[in-house]
Amino acid sequence: MFFVNINHSGKILGGQKAESKTFDWGWSMEYLYGRNLYTNVSGCPVLIGGRGSLVGSFNNGGRQFLRANFDWKL
Repeated sequence: MFFVNINHSGKILGGQKAESKTFDWGWSMEYLYGRNLYTNVSGCPVLIGGRGSLVGSFNNGGRQFLRANFDWKL
């Protein structure tokens, strides 16, 4: 069996294969859309015990997930 699912937050595709009555395996891959993440955090200077400042952006912050499964039935 093969499946594809597309929704507003990402794309999922995968498959499932039954090898016998007692064993099957499958896989799936998911991509989640990400937005541009802008960061502008100011803090105390590091010299006086602070964490400093963090400024930047992470463009197209999408994520990919890969999953595999094996099932044995007794």
